[in-house]
Amino acid sequence: MRKLSRFISPVAFALMTMTGCEDSQVGTVDVNLNVPVVSSPVVTPDSIYIDALTPQNGRYPISAVVSVHVASADGAPTVTATVVRPGSTDAVAEITLRDDGVTPDQTARDSTYTAQVAFTIERARAGRYRVRFQATNGSGAISNILERALKLGRRNSPPFLRSVEMPDSISVPVNDTLRVQFTATVSDSDGLADIREMAFRRISPPDPTKFFMKDDGGREPPVNIGGILVASGDDVAGDGRYSFLIPITPSAARRTNVFLFQAVDSFGDTSRSIIDSLSVR
Repeated sequence: MRKLSRFISPVAFALMTMTGCEDSQVGTVDVNLNVPVVSSPVVTPDSIYIDALTPQNGRYPISAVVSVHVASADGAPTVTATVVRPGSTDAVAEITLRDDGVTPDQTARDSTYTAQVAFTIERARAGRYRVRFQATNGSGAISNILERALKLGRRNSPPFLRSVEMPDSISVPVNDTLRVQFTATVSDSDGLADIREMAFRRISPPDPTKFFMKDDGGREPPVNIGGILVASGDDVAGDGRYSFLIPITPSAARRTNVFLFQAVDSFGDTSRSIIDSLSVR
């Protein structure tokens, strides 16, 4: 009985101290003693300025030491840390942490598991990464999940909207839907992967609807616009030319439509705007 009471105390303590403004817990923590519990996650450093690093073949080497405390009643658990890309569920690295006193772990068998995680990124992929900690014991029971931020910063240059191509005027089709191609050419000194969106909207007559152009080589599935399936019409993927096929139906209003085009990068910086018009006769 005394042995059990001594073990409950650290587990209960771990459950009560899982706090922190940057930690997020996913799922429900099972208070069963056979389920491992992770707490006190640490990422060192938690912020890296990649412009201070030397890129190798256009990629920046990232390295950080990660650690987490684990309470487990069922032997030595398997503890992992997964680095997740900003705004997605894509993992860029996964590593197993150890409690063996071998650097970077400081003290063996103190229930703090540590490892050094390393990966490389393109300059355009800087942002707020997440390091996700989880443990699994010998019986297969899975712990709660905790996350810490790993912020990868850099200088930023806004995208440059070079040009827009579209017809000056078109005639309303008699029967079928006419698809008119809009194309915008964009560049970014931080890399095309830094461009989050290239879009346009009609400003006269005003319409808040935003249409997203694509540089997909025409491979992505078409989008539904008013019941009409429309593909991008793009020819070559990844060349900085973004396209959109706007549908013109026989019932289209005869008027001059004025559109505003603009690109936005992953930092939220915007390109200059280009305004162009299309007359529907």
